[in-house]
Amino acid sequence: MAGISVLPRNKRAIKFTITVNYSGGGRMKRMSVVAIALLCASVVQRGQSQEVSSPPEQIRKLSTIVGTFEGEATMTMGGKSMKGKIRHVNSSVSDGWGFLMDEVVTMEDGSTYKSFNIVGYDAGGGKVHVFSVTNAGETHDHKGSWTKPNAVSVQYDGRWEGKPYVEKAALTLDGPDAYTLSWNATLGGKTAGSGEEKLRRVSR
Repeated sequence: MAGISVLPRNKRAIKFTITVNYSGGGRMKRMSVVAIALLCASVVQRGQSQEVSSPPEQIRKLSTIVGTFEGEATMTMGGKSMKGKIRHVNSSVSDGWGFLMDEVVTMEDGSTYKSFNIVGYDAGGGKVHVFSVTNAGETHDHKGSWTKPNAVSVQYDGRWEGKPYVEKAALTLDGPDAYTLSWNATLGGKTAGSGEEKLRRVSR
């Protein structure tokens, strides 16, 4: 049994134990030592990468959306427009590096649209991502950046029914207690739908 204690530069100790069964032969022992050394190096590297813990402004500015928001939604699909009531329950995750947005829209015809969104910032690519899973069979990874001091725009490029599908969305902060979501989509280069959602805070 070999005990190993690794202390990364961020001074948070990581302790674990590796059990090695020696069945005889110097080769088995040498392989075990190499494996342990590689594992140590991996843990040290991971500990060093964890030093970057403060989220940048690109995602920190969205902290005002945390809480419960309600409002009105307007959607146009297939040339038909409908209105509805919308509710967002948003929370901060991963030490402020991301947000969860649980969306429910109840349309005037009684239908319900649900979308669960993970909002985050990719430090490597320098992009804001919004990954959405909906009850309409959509799993879209939108990505983009801030186009105005109070507005972030993202875009998803994919396919639907064998045709190119592009969805563009924008979130505009209307102060610390309100925001607007707008979107439009094209299918095969033709308009497929659009919508706007205006929400205000009802609780934190």
